[in-house]
Amino acid sequence: MESLDISHTSTILSMGFKPYLLLDLITIFMNTKRTHVVISEQLLKDIDILVGARQRSTFLTTAAEKELMRHRQIMALKGALGTWKNEDHTELKGGSVQWVRKLRKENNRRFKKVTVR
Repeated sequence: MESLDISHTSTILSMGFKPYLLLDLITIFMNTKRTHVVISEQLLKDIDILVGARQRSTFLTTAAEKELMRHRQIMALKGALGTWKNEDHTELKGGSVQWVRKLRKENNRRFKKVTVR
């Protein structure tokens, strides 16, 4: 699902559309579906204070997309669990810090050789 680009909102409003019709326009031009969600009264008040009553759907959609992305990342990490085997990476036996230092020394030596010519 594409994220909603509302960068042209002021242009749309300057064309004479009323702010409360903006959501209807978005619904017409995007593949959306209206749904009923039950949330606590306090949560609704907090959302309205933060973004306003007319921006609830956009706010909740963005929050849901972020949460879905987080869950997908967690599932991917769990799926990858156990794929790294220390015995397959003996160069890291002394630790990653030591390995990175060794790589940097090798690169510095190679750079000096190349630049001396």
